[in-house]
Amino acid sequence: MLVAFLSEKGGAGKTTLAALIGERLAQLGAPLELADGDPQASLAAVAEASGGRIPQAMEVGPGTFPTLAQRPGLTLLDLPSGINERFDAALAVCDAVIIPVVPSAFDLRTLPATLSRVRQAQDLRGGPPRALLVPNKLCLREPMTKELLATLSHLQWPVSQRWLLQRSAYTRMGEAGLGALPRNSRRQADDEVVALVDEVIERLELTIHPAAGREPAQPQQEGQAA
Repeated sequence: MLVAFLSEKGGAGKTTLAALIGERLAQLGAPLELADGDPQASLAAVAEASGGRIPQAMEVGPGTFPTLAQRPGLTLLDLPSGINERFDAALAVCDAVIIPVVPSAFDLRTLPATLSRVRQAQDLRGGPPRALLVPNKLCLREPMTKELLATLSHLQWPVSQRWLLQRSAYTRMGEAGLGALPRNSRRQADDEVVALVDEVIERLELTIHPAAGREPAQPQQEGQAA
């Protein structure tokens, strides 16, 4: 099963969300692989420095997305920002998409274009990919957060009822996942991620039970994936 993290606008937290969700799924024993479809290779860098908390991430191009979709188990695919070739290539084959949305006027302005593209893919494919919008980087006292949640509640799209708050530690957590969080905030952050992943598993119908005979991934460099 291939799950893509996508957003038209940068800064929504796709890579951080993919790493945190991947870390929790790994803790649950899911048959998990990570794939980095962003030329900047941010997820690959996070995985490399994670000390084994998450699997190493394959660096892939759009030509490999169909192969990823056919692999057994669960693959999380991080994508670059923007509606582009990689965006469309992922929508053409993935089983589900996670769309992080942060409380900013720019994100609310670009969200309709992202959702329109996802809907086009669903219509062309007669159903998939399943989609889940995830509110991210929230400051619950801020008016923009309240506006975001109100706007999302009126959309005819699945919206996660669990979300991640804005934590400065998340921007530093790449090397060690939740282990980088200060002790006094680690429990709260861990609870956030656990609750979010529980909902992601249910809403996207993820299979997290280990699969027998799963072959290890073979990393592929971007230049090999035309």
